[in-house]
Amino acid sequence: MPEFVIDASVVLKWFSAQREKDVRQARQIYQLLKDEKITLLAPPFLLVETLNILAKKKHISPSLQKQAMGLLLRSGIEFISEAPPDT
Repeated sequence: MPEFVIDASVVLKWFSAQREKDVRQARQIYQLLKDEKITLLAPPFLLVETLNILAKKKHISPSLQKQAMGLLLRSGIEFISEAPPDT
């Protein structure tokens, strides 16, 4: 299965309104992940970075922030703290 590294800019679009650029493509990536057609890798810091942006820039409520973090933790993203070995 193809592996890709994902960053907060893509993840944030999973929670964004349609008027933002590239939302459709970001949601297609999410669907590929859910359909187990791709593997997404990210450093654990992605969670902190995403939460910070949702709270400070998007101004979403704490309960929605909690829901977003739950979705990320259940999404299937593989959180890795070191670079994967060369294949």
